[in-house]
Amino acid sequence: MVQLRFGSVDIPTTWDVRMQLELRAPAVVVEGPKTARQKSVPTPGPNIILRRGPAPKPDAVACAQDLLTQLAAAVPGLRAQPVDTTRFVDGTEGAMVEVAFDTPQTTVHQRHVFRLDGPVLTHGCASAADPKALAAVLPVLLSFTPS
Repeated sequence: MVQLRFGSVDIPTTWDVRMQLELRAPAVVVEGPKTARQKSVPTPGPNIILRRGPAPKPDAVACAQDLLTQLAAAVPGLRAQPVDTTRFVDGTEGAMVEVAFDTPQTTVHQRHVFRLDGPVLTHGCASAADPKALAAVLPVLLSFTPS
């Protein structure tokens, strides 16, 4: 599999910069009860999206709570754990919240992590249909460090 790296770009100093990186694991086949006509179909593997931009709130917990409020208003039937604190591999304190919601095809499980580095917010979101797969990618989310 080809591993891409970010390149560089000259950004005008007057522009507001926001960046997004998306990581996708290979699809997995989920076995389950089925009728004779049904077959196992690939389900998307876990994926991670990292976004960086200006921090809208003064701390990571406030940013996580703000996202939770927005999701609760926008996603019917959202199930959420309370916002908690977490620590990134470089020792930076952050916030984490886990949510789940149903779609016609599956239940989506998401874990959102937040960290502030000065005025810059990094928001990482891991999504998976399988909660065990979601737990397995948490170390990837918490491995983010600004360069």
